[in-house]
Amino acid sequence: MATKKTANRFHIQPPGELYHDALKIEAWIKGRSMASEATSLLCSALMKRKQYRDDAIAYLAQKRGIDPELLVTQILTDSAPVLTTDDYAIAVQDLDRVEPEPSPEPPTPRRGKNSKP
Repeated sequence: MATKKTANRFHIQPPGELYHDALKIEAWIKGRSMASEATSLLCSALMKRKQYRDDAIAYLAQKRGIDPELLVTQILTDSAPVLTTDDYAIAVQDLDRVEPEPSPEPPTPRRGKNSKP
């Protein structure tokens, strides 16, 4: 009999009092548990940030000299190396020996509605 593979569980830090109260109210309004509402809100926020993630992956992959798809695979398999300043300096020296390609702009952090510039 095959066993069903379940998603890995992880824990997050509790939100501050204000956000806890807001989550509790949102969950109550929608008739959901707090855990269910938190999952829904997290998924919604991640969907809205897709373009930012894609831009960030393109920038970081270019910096490493690899395809974005490879970097995503490395991240998802926990094999993506952290690029140190020394690693980057060596990569730049290696790139100086070949024809340069235009690099994507680093992603611009998104600001919330109430944040100041």
